[in-house]
Order: sequence, then C-alpha cells, then structure tokens
Amino acid sequence: MLLLSLELNAFLFPFFFIFVSLLVARLVPFKNWFGKPRSLVHFAQWAFLILIALLGVAFATGIIAEQLGIHDMQEVDASIDTIAREPFSGIVQLILSAAGEELSFRGVLQTIIGTFSIPLFAIMHAGYGSVTQIAAALVGGIVLFLGREKSGSIYPGLIAHFLYNVLAVFFIQA
Repeated sequence: MLLLSLELNAFLFPFFFIFVSLLVARLVPFKNWFGKPRSLVHFAQWAFLILIALLGVAFATGIIAEQLGIHDMQEVDASIDTIAREPFSGIVQLILSAAGEELSFRGVLQTIIGTFSIPLFAIMHAGYGSVTQIAAALVGGIVLFLGREKSGSIYPGLIAHFLYNVLAVFFIQA
C-alpha cells in the first residue's frame, strides 16, 4: 500500500506544480517564464554545464553523507526502483517532474521571489524523509537558480534536470 501511495504521489506531484504555476501565472507575465530566446547551441552549452554541476553536487553530497554515517536514502531508492520497473511511465514521470519543478521554481517562483525559491525547492524534496536528499536539493537548487540567471532561460535547467533524473535512475539501478 505504501509503495502504491509513493507511486501515485510521485506521478501526481508534477501535475500539482504545473497547476500551481498556471494559477500563479496571473502574477507573472507568461513571456518572463521561459526567458529570452537564444540559440540552440547556447541552450546546449548551458544544459551541459548545469548537468555537470548537478552530478558534482550529487557526488559530493553522497560522499559527505557517507563520511558522516548518514544512510537515509531508502525512500529515494524505492522511488527509483519503481521508475526503473516501469520504463515508459518512468520516463513520462521524469519528464513531468523536471518540467513541473523547473516551470514552478525557476519559471514562476524565481521570477517572483528570487533566491527564496531555492530553500522552497529543497523543502519540496523533504517528502523522501532524507537529509541527504534535502541537502542535495538545496545545493542543486542553487545550481539551477544560477543556471536560469546566467543562461536567461529555464530550458537549459529543464533539460539538465531531466537528464540528471535519468542518469540517477540509471546509475542507482546499475
């Protein structure tokens, strides 16, 4: 029952963020959500840089947690196992979660409340009950925030976030 609850919540969570983003859309002009149009090469370069930074954050938080004796990633592992068992719905879930989070946090909230969107991103990841996950989401939120600021768009962060999620599933399952 708990696993079904986790699967349902993980699937519905991105829709919640997309819905909230659309409600908040009245506060922020839609044209400001995605940033200025730039070249595909520009987006690809930023997506690659953000992805490398996110992977570095994951690696560093994993090492620090291990050194501190913190082993609290069971819920994250269970969620990843669920995604890996259902490849098609897993990919859809990874796309929707990255899109929902980036649209909500970098598209809307970052535009409205700036740096205060970073701790909110970390708190949103508290549902796993993992201090390691919250710490990684906090530092990852800083990376994604800066990526949005420097690239001028949410697209590179959205692509990097999705690829990071896919790589996390792949490497944890390997």
